[in-house]
Amino acid sequence: MVKPVAAPVAKVAVPVVDKKAKPVKLEKPAKAEKTPKADKPAKAEKVAKPVKPSREKVVRDSFSMPKSEHAQLKTLRETLAKAGRICTKSELLRAGVQLLLKENAASTRALVEQLAIVPKGKSAK
Repeated sequence: MVKPVAAPVAKVAVPVVDKKAKPVKLEKPAKAEKTPKADKPAKAEKVAKPVKPSREKVVRDSFSMPKSEHAQLKTLRETLAKAGRICTKSELLRAGVQLLLKENAASTRALVEQLAIVPKGKSAK
C-alpha cells in the first residue's frame, strides 16, 4: 500500500510577538541651553612674599671673663631693659664685635692690650 503524500502546506507568516515587549522610547525634550556662569572675578595676582634672608648657622662657644666684666654685662642689660629693649648677653657681645669692626686696627689693638689677662680653659675644681 502506498501512502498518499501530503501536499506541502504553505506557511503563513505570523507576526512574532515578544513576550518581553520593550516600551517605545519617546524622544527626550531638548535640554534648555545652559546659561553661561557668571565670570569669576579675576584672581588677584599673587603678591610676591618678601624674601626672608636665610638664617645663618649659629655657633655655640664658651669663653672666660673676669667677674667684674660679667657684672658690667649684667648692668648694661638692666640699663637696656629699663630703656625698653630686653636683650641677651650674646646680643651685647655681638653688638660689641660690630662696634670693634668699625674701629681701625690700631685702636682695636690698643683696647685688647688694655684687657686683664685671664687664664684660658676651665678651672680645676
